Amino acid sequence: MATKGRRVRVKRQPRRRAEEGEAAAGPRGRGAVDIGNDGIENGLLDYESAARYLCTTTRHVRELWARRELAAIKVGRSVRFTKADLDAFIAANRVRAVR
Repeated sequence: MATKGRRVRVKRQPRRRAEEGEAAAGPRGRGAVDIGNDGIENGLLDYESAARYLCTTTRHVRELWARRELAAIKVGRSVRFTKADLDAFIAANRVRAVR
């Protein structure tokens, strides 16, 4: 039976959640390391983890990095942030109370 001109919905299997200590499958099927609740793996944070740490969006973190307002480490094509650099950014942008 031909489906010319019609869209066909394919029912997908739900993703199985990785158990504790088990590697989770990434978007390309490769295993990922369980990095805990704070998103830290070897002391480096990706865009999403840095955004969670700063309580902002990943887009804002990308903009800060593009304007070089936020220090980062390049690992190949990936950009990673250290907690110390994020803390320095917070301290540098702190506005003191007038009183």
